[in-house]
Amino acid sequence: MNIDQLNTQLEKVRYDYQTDRNIHRIIFPDASLVSVNEFFLVLREILFPETESNGNVKLLIMILGDIPSLNNIQRQATALMRSHPNRAAKTAILFKDQSFLLHLLKTFIQMLKSDATVEFFNLDQEEKAQQWLLDDE
Repeated sequence: MNIDQLNTQLEKVRYDYQTDRNIHRIIFPDASLVSVNEFFLVLREILFPETESNGNVKLLIMILGDIPSLNNIQRQATALMRSHPNRAAKTAILFKDQSFLLHLLKTFIQMLKSDATVEFFNLDQEEKAQQWLLDDE
């Protein structure tokens, strides 16, 4: 599915692909269940496309509102990891503020036992996050 087709299915979450940098950017607007469901729809398309892709996935996730319910995320993330346990991604997550919930989210991601590399940035540090994603190239 291409970006335009995917975005027409989305009510809240926005997705774009920066071809020059090979970065998938997902904008997560709020903490609603609709946003969580759409986020995982996009994530499945990126991590497990119908056509072959290179194994080097770079994600830039921008969380504009509150952090969604960890219960909702945990349920879908666990199912995703079980169905595709060997797919890793380098992920930069940007927040409007880094607080106690950020510590909880870091702990939660570590509990998933994924091979993914994750780093957190303030929402106004998008360029720094993109540079971090590109550092290993």
